[in-house]
Amino acid sequence: MRSISTSRIADPVIRERFQRVLDQSGAALTRWLDSHCKHPSLLHGDLWRGNVLFDHDGPWLIDPAVYQGDREADIAMTEMFGGFGAAFYRAYDSVYPRSEVYTTKREIYNLYHYLNHYNLFGAGYLGGCERGMKVVARV
Repeated sequence: MRSISTSRIADPVIRERFQRVLDQSGAALTRWLDSHCKHPSLLHGDLWRGNVLFDHDGPWLIDPAVYQGDREADIAMTEMFGGFGAAFYRAYDSVYPRSEVYTTKREIYNLYHYLNHYNLFGAGYLGGCERGMKVVARV
C-alpha cells in the first residue's frame, strides 16, 4: 500500500492529528488490507458517476487513473458522490460479491480521495476525512 501523507493539509492541528493516526496505524493497516485482498485487479482509479458516459452503444468510462490494487477500491469510490444506483451494485454483487469487510475497506479507500478533496476544495470534505481516520485508527 502507498503511504498516505498529510503534508499538504494547511491547518497544522488537523495535519498533525491525522499524521499521528497514520503513523501509529500504518503498519497494521497495511497488513489488514493485504489480508483482505485476494488478488490485484486493474482499477479505473477515478471511478465516479461523472466519469461514466452513456450512448446508444452503452456505457463509456472516461478519465482513468489506472493502477493495480484491490478491486473494492474502485467500488468504494463509486459510492462517494451519490453512487451508481442499487441496480449497479446488485449486478456487481451477483457476479463478484463484495467482501464481508467491504464497509470498513470503503472508508479506508475513500480516505485518500477525501483528503485530496479536502486539500483541493476545502472544509466540506473534512467530515469524510474524519470518518476515514476513525476507521484507520480502529483497524
